[in-house]
Amino acid sequence: MPNSPMHFGSFHLDLEPARLWKGSQEIPLRPRTLAMLQYLVSHPGRLVTKLELRQHVWEGAHLTDTVLRTCAQEIRAALGDRTDVPTYLETVRGQGYRFLIGRDVRAIFADTAECVVGRQGELDQLTGALRKAVAGHRQFSLLSGEPGIGKTTLVELFLAHMAERTDIRVSQSQCVIHYGESEAYRPVLEILSRLDHQSDHIELSPTLRRYAPMWLAQLPAMISEAELERLNHLVQGATPARMVRELCEAIEALTAHTTLVMVLEDLQWCDVATLELLATLAQRPEFARLLILGTYRPADAVVNAPVLRDIMQELRDHNQCDELAIELLAKTEVSSYVTGKLGGMVAEALANYLFQQSSGNPLFMVNLLAHLVQQDAVDQRHGQWVLVADKTDVLRDVPEGLRSMILRRLEKQPEANRQMLGAASVAGATFSTSTVAAGLEQIQNDVDLLCESLAHQGDLIEAIGVETWSDGTLSGLYRFRHALYQQVLYDQLSELRRVQLHRRMAERMAMGYGDQSDQIAAELAFHFEQGYDEPRAAPYRYIAADQALSRHAYREAATHLQRLLDGLQRLPETPERDQQELDLLSMLGPTLVAIYGYASPEVEQVYMRAQVLCQAYSETPHHFPILWNVWNFYMVRGELQQAHQLGEQLLGMARSTEDAELQLMAHDAMGQTYFWQGALSLVHEHADEVIKRYDPQQHQGIASLYGHEDPGVACGCTHALTLWLQGYPDQAKACMQKSL
Repeated sequence: MPNSPMHFGSFHLDLEPARLWKGSQEIPLRPRTLAMLQYLVSHPGRLVTKLELRQHVWEGAHLTDTVLRTCAQEIRAALGDRTDVPTYLETVRGQGYRFLIGRDVRAIFADTAECVVGRQGELDQLTGALRKAVAGHRQFSLLSGEPGIGKTTLVELFLAHMAERTDIRVSQSQCVIHYGESEAYRPVLEILSRLDHQSDHIELSPTLRRYAPMWLAQLPAMISEAELERLNHLVQGATPARMVRELCEAIEALTAHTTLVMVLEDLQWCDVATLELLATLAQRPEFARLLILGTYRPADAVVNAPVLRDIMQELRDHNQCDELAIELLAKTEVSSYVTGKLGGMVAEALANYLFQQSSGNPLFMVNLLAHLVQQDAVDQRHGQWVLVADKTDVLRDVPEGLRSMILRRLEKQPEANRQMLGAASVAGATFSTSTVAAGLEQIQNDVDLLCESLAHQGDLIEAIGVETWSDGTLSGLYRFRHALYQQVLYDQLSELRRVQLHRRMAERMAMGYGDQSDQIAAELAFHFEQGYDEPRAAPYRYIAADQALSRHAYREAATHLQRLLDGLQRLPETPERDQQELDLLSMLGPTLVAIYGYASPEVEQVYMRAQVLCQAYSETPHHFPILWNVWNFYMVRGELQQAHQLGEQLLGMARSTEDAELQLMAHDAMGQTYFWQGALSLVHEHADEVIKRYDPQQHQGIASLYGHEDPGVACGCTHALTLWLQGYPDQAKACMQKSL
């Protein structure tokens, strides 16, 4: 650390003893605040993390984020600085702080990848939505715009306004391309998990335990194994509506006294279950200090997210959602950005050139300006920034289009950086150094150093924390500053290179997570599939389907099951393969019933195929559940003759095994069939058999296997209706009451 005074603006900082001056006037600061300022000033232009401040300023002592925020507030007050438009001290939300003085013109592009000039109107609208949320009127705001338009930067600027407020909690998540749309509730679970990990966080676990046990059961890291087992037993047989209602009530409890801002980026990649949950959260009239802030790309939503468009339209029709369409920058806004970025007047020719080349796309414009600065094609002459006349070769060589510009910037990186970034693009928009190191077959420490260096540059990736795997691996966690960077890098890889990277990463992640690999089942399934390793992908795809069913997210479960079936079709025809197909069809049938209804063409296709497979291998008790669902399909379709034949077949199978559960379900089928055929006198025999065998405790899980039907309730109601039609109203009433 230098011993001479440090000068910045009209201030200077003496080091021994530490004192802050403005001109000849000393500005008093507490010792710890002064020490924090001294450390930040000694490391200008780079992110100084909270952990680093704790280690070097507080000597490793435990302290909360509130202490750091208080010191940052005192520094800003002393320097006359602002949080929203910082001159000296920038808050990097959730990570730490950056001192903005002491960098050359080339280094100024390490701070941000996008532009915030010209967004005051949108920022004012978001601030207005926040005020309403703080007052207890829940808000749902969406930022829409094409890639590079500045959605994420606007979100970051908005969140920076709240950085020092202790009455607001913020939690963010990002929907993931490729597999995010099939992983039920992933963004919401991510938000809850990050809320729980915040220092001085709200009491999340007790609230979920009381109001949303189904959600607490999906977050095993927050509870013991014994409690997880108890919760799974408690929520057995619950419905999708209950899962949604639970979280709504939990969030309303959490936001009774504290405002919660939920940020979900790239909703065009979001799963349907999450979108429907967000719509319900927006529609409920109960008091809640809640702001849901989402971003999405309209063009991608047209193809990938029709449900998002439908939900948004319904919410807009009822004034329950505000959409802010982010537009391209005007020429005056481009000029303002360049003036602020370079720190001086800008010649009109330079502003015109940047605007014409970029068409007002902020990300393109920022990358283009950075390119010109790095090539010394701009210079400050006679008090203003101008294009250098003798750099016409640089201007002539400017790439057309944003992707080409990004490629050009990437080409200037050293080979080791490009290799690392290419592997990172395969790992995802957010990636760990352990995963990337496995893909590259390199030592993790080498990848850690590369990522740390690139993150300090700040224009391509940024550090967001660390993660610990089940095997004890400690890994740095990073993300691309813009999704386009990841996409461009991924597109540049050959197919063979992608396959190799996907497979190596999947193998390392599966080993690292071990017994807890089901936590990332959808991600592992995707990587193994992209690595052309279908046999190892299938078990994880099955786990992902089972998880979706446990969350009552039927569309996501159907997606996983259909992918498994598609994979089976690529295998040779064998009895083992057909049995696997039948097992999957037995899961897919009830799932599609929940989505489309019992008698839909989608359900018919599944059950007709299942019936063919059962007949091909002679029906066995193993086939009973799927044949029972085929019977149910015929029943709801009103095809009673086919239903009757299947009912007799089920009864014969059940009697041949002496299996009490199979006999219970077979009598249930025959009793209901006779009722709808009008053979009322024959209903009692089968209904009595069901009532005699049925035990609510023993058979509480049977509904999930048989198309969500509980035989005791269903056959009991049928029996009551039969008694009513036969003229025994008192007995019918008693029987129906028992069923209820």
